[in-house]
Amino acid sequence: MVNFSGKGGRLHSLAALLLIAVLSACSGGGQGPILGGVSVSTAPVAPTVIAVSPLPNASAVAINTKVLTARFSLAMDPATLLATSFAVACPSGTVVTGSVSYVAATKTASLTLPTTPNLPANTTCVATVTTAAIGSNGLALAAA
Repeated sequence: MVNFSGKGGRLHSLAALLLIAVLSACSGGGQGPILGGVSVSTAPVAPTVIAVSPLPNASAVAINTKVLTARFSLAMDPATLLATSFAVACPSGTVVTGSVSYVAATKTASLTLPTTPNLPANTTCVATVTTAAIGSNGLALAAA
């Protein structure tokens, strides 16, 4: 800690005026973070996928896997989570559709595949949630 002492009321007055001028120049008249103000963005944010199962680039996924999940950063509009907005392609280009459900409490959508056939062995499958999935704030899923 530094203590200033000495003579000179003028020096203290000048320092106070300088501090006021600097703070006034910052962030619109002293309303910024320097004085403890909070800068808040009111722009809505697009939802994103924050977790998936199976994991990305997973190997040795069982061919009888029937449920794939995607967890979102924001609440989603369940009416937009459909087989057309959440699907898996095995191999690439061959879409396997199923039924999609959504649990609002966990912000998680599940794609349940048909009981038959199994996923093809030794094949790369790609699950996709498209921008047709809409957040409860009205914004489309952010493109990856």
